[in-house]
Amino acid sequence: MKKFISIISIAAMILVAGACNKQEQPDEDSGKMSDLQYLIDGLVRTDEAGNITGYLIGDCLNEANPWEISVPVNNYDEAAAIFRDLLPDGAQVTTSGKTLTWTMTDEEGKPEATAEFAEDPGLGAIAAMTIKPVLKADAVKQVSPSVHFILTSAWPQNASAAKEILERDYYLGATVSVTKNRGFGTGDFVVIRPWTPSDCGIMIRLATASLDFEGKNPSMGALHKVHKALMANYDLLVNGFGKEHGWPTLDYWYKSRNTSKWGKQGAVNLKTDKETWYYILTSGRPHTAMVYYFKPKGDEVELW
Repeated sequence: MKKFISIISIAAMILVAGACNKQEQPDEDSGKMSDLQYLIDGLVRTDEAGNITGYLIGDCLNEANPWEISVPVNNYDEAAAIFRDLLPDGAQVTTSGKTLTWTMTDEEGKPEATAEFAEDPGLGAIAAMTIKPVLKADAVKQVSPSVHFILTSAWPQNASAAKEILERDYYLGATVSVTKNRGFGTGDFVVIRPWTPSDCGIMIRLATASLDFEGKNPSMGALHKVHKALMANYDLLVNGFGKEHGWPTLDYWYKSRNTSKWGKQGAVNLKTDKETWYYILTSGRPHTAMVYYFKPKGDEVELW
């Protein structure tokens, strides 16, 4: 049965989560990921061939260009907040009027491209984020994602039955039983962020594992979203929706590791008082990748 928690309780829990959970520094063998790859990983999920399998924010309204992403917002400030949320913690953003610019560097720390967020004069549009190469075009990834923030009132209406399913079965704290392996495991997953038109939903499955990384093609931008969802809702999930899930006490952090066998890896680590480590990879082999994203699709809920 869906549990109800008052707005006051939710606010208090979120404040406690922010105050009690701390973030540690990665260990000495951490490797740097390209900032552009980090940004792309926070926008979409891709398969090994580089094809988009799901959108982590908004959706694509232009079938001719899958890398053109649209996000519904109510105002410019909301769009700017979403843009900043795509960037890693500590990213240096320059401001010129209403234009925000983040200069991205590659694995060696050299300038690679800029992500520019600015007003968009298009019909129904508020702002847009575009990627501009700093180096010659062939030195930057061939894909060029863009994000277009449009008025919620201009967003295409979708009266799919899946929205009712999401509200009934995929609410914050709901347990979702995944029986078909879509590449990231099966079992009971717990929703840590519901779906909205602006953001995909997120659900995770906790499992113990060693700190030795397995899998490849990390998705640190997506991990950033998982981490933020945990930070915002951790106490609410634990206290309001069931200690039976075995939630650990938090002391979690990012880990980006450069190894000759697997390349750079990323995980959110959750540490219990019993020195047991839980960790979440957002890409890699099914038994280590225990994160699904979801959204409505017609009369069903789509997972990726």
